[in-house]
Amino acid sequence: ERQRLRAQTLLARTELDELRTRLQPQFAVRMLRHIGNVIRSEPGAADEQIVTLSAILRRSMARGVDERIRLADELEHFDRCLDLFRAGGHYSVEARYVAGDDVLDCSVPMLLLQPTIEAVVLDLTSGTGGTVEVHCMREDDQTRIDVGWNVAPDGAAMKTTLRIPFQEALA
Repeated sequence: ERQRLRAQTLLARTELDELRTRLQPQFAVRMLRHIGNVIRSEPGAADEQIVTLSAILRRSMARGVDERIRLADELEHFDRCLDLFRAGGHYSVEARYVAGDDVLDCSVPMLLLQPTIEAVVLDLTSGTGGTVEVHCMREDDQTRIDVGWNVAPDGAAMKTTLRIPFQEALA
């Protein structure tokens, strides 16, 4: 049983490491392109974006014992990524988050939302921005996260749902 648990832990860490190395360069390149567009017209906004991007990248590269975080922190990371595209006025992005305190305090794997963030950012930058709605709820022994987004100006709608075992926040 212990060997099985160790193997599962090793597999999960390997998958997380692979996710970090695969997604981060693509995400960083998209962000840097956007900052490059903003820097010409609004250098001050671009400076703020660079600071925000560095915080996002530091967080996504963080490793160690703290591989589970509060869902509220993961949602804050999501909104920080959207903030990069709000800055400079090139994209209009409205976000709405709906969740109870019990769900916001639950523990989730770090970077759980990163693939969804990637999809949302890619889609929103294909237009002029759009809206994002995130609903988080507890369903029995699971945490359910519904993320829906509409791309402006054509209104193309996308949605994804994540379900993970519900786990109380670490003390």
